[in-house]
Amino acid sequence: MAKLNQLLTLDQMLKAYDSMNVDDKRVIQLQGMCVEGLVDDITKRLDRLRESKTRLSCRNVLVANYETMTDARHWLGSRLFSDLPKEESKVLKEKMELMVYLMTALMLKIMDVDADYADTFFCKLKESYKRKRITNYELWKAQLPEVTMELLTRFQTELTADMLAMGVLKYDLKPSHEEVEQVQLEKVLRKLPHDKKYPEDFTEECAKLRRYSHWDGEQFCVDYQLLRKYMFQHFGEMTSEQHVALFEYDVQMRMIHEDMKRMKEEPTPIPSQRGGEPNLPEVLASEKARVYWQRLMEQGFVDEYCHLLPDTSRQQAVLIAELFAEKLAIKTKWKTFEDFWGINNLAQERNKRTELGKLPSRSEDIGAIFDD
Repeated sequence: MAKLNQLLTLDQMLKAYDSMNVDDKRVIQLQGMCVEGLVDDITKRLDRLRESKTRLSCRNVLVANYETMTDARHWLGSRLFSDLPKEESKVLKEKMELMVYLMTALMLKIMDVDADYADTFFCKLKESYKRKRITNYELWKAQLPEVTMELLTRFQTELTADMLAMGVLKYDLKPSHEEVEQVQLEKVLRKLPHDKKYPEDFTEECAKLRRYSHWDGEQFCVDYQLLRKYMFQHFGEMTSEQHVALFEYDVQMRMIHEDMKRMKEEPTPIPSQRGGEPNLPEVLASEKARVYWQRLMEQGFVDEYCHLLPDTSRQQAVLIAELFAEKLAIKTKWKTFEDFWGINNLAQERNKRTELGKLPSRSEDIGAIFDD
């Protein structure tokens, strides 16, 4: 199905007329007749497409400058309408307005895509890609002496960041101030290579992704049922590189989540040693401490090596450290946990909580973990 290139021709005709100084009434009327004939042809095609039972997508009927061309003011601003005789101008305006209405109705039909069709469409593309490529995740994993949950969460974060940096959500609605404020950029950046640079609008792109995603334990999950309409609506505007980035992301995330699930299902008691070195400081490795660590794992605050999970906030970490110190009589609580978790300024974080007078989310769950 050919794209509606006649719209571009119509746009060029009106712009060309506006650039000329035409005084001859016959020339003006002739131009009006040509424009009207082209508008009639476009209207007929739009109406046929709107009534057609054929499945449509932005790829086969998308028009350039859609947002501009579905605004009647874009067309009616031409000087031709003021130069034409009043009655002829009125008729042409009405036809233009009908054309704009049909364009909007057609795009609505495209966006209101059948769910099964869209799923099949993207599934075929994804499977086609998967058959042709060995993923970066497979190559990365093959180089590791040992795969850990921490390394998996880091790769998952970097993979997501790289996908966003490709601009796959650039056509989505701009995020609100509230959406941007909800992005925990500091937590994201801690998982990324320290020398890696991302676009200036990276925080905004993260805010957009939050609309379509959620956490399931350590797994960052994109809800493709929510994302489907956006993808189908803008698929034709996206570059082939962005298409590949989306499907590559989905394929690799599924692999990562399968490995995460397998690691969680394997019986892995809290190790006192890893690679020949103590994994836990002595003060945190007692039998009593292990009971708390096990509960923290079960509640989704730490991984099997007692490191904080990506979803655990700094305020939650402070509360955990405080309760550990209280139960185990740890004198240097901030340094102990800062060194073990590789984070800084827990004392300042505790002061911030005092100033705000507010406990972190899930504080009751954390309190229950240390309730003997």
